[in-house]
Amino acid sequence: MVISCSHCHEIHSAKPLVQFLPLPPPFLHFEIRTAEPILPSLTLVFCHPTQPTSYKLCAIIYFGGQHFTCCLIPNTLDIWLYDGQVNGGNPVFIRSIDSEFDLTTLLSFFGRKALIYIYKLTSL
Repeated sequence: MVISCSHCHEIHSAKPLVQFLPLPPPFLHFEIRTAEPILPSLTLVFCHPTQPTSYKLCAIIYFGGQHFTCCLIPNTLDIWLYDGQVNGGNPVFIRSIDSEFDLTTLLSFFGRKALIYIYKLTSL
């Protein structure tokens, strides 16, 4: 890797820093900080030194209207909407994910924009 130093204006070489956690974390989250929506993947797979690691999308947090709502996706691939101000604070079944499901429907719920994608560690 070659790095151009903005301080001394010389070219330096550097080794990329690669670090691994001894065990994969049980959850990963990604905060969406762009104006453009980012489509989530249902599954993420990483190469980890001790084992291949897979994560499944398990929740999406939405923000809008001065409060948060959440889309829950348990292992059954059913989609549940949680809004503490609706249905007595109980999640509401929306639909199941199947081959006909359009992921773009997860980008927003009732005018609220997806803010955080949460993934849960699964075994391959």
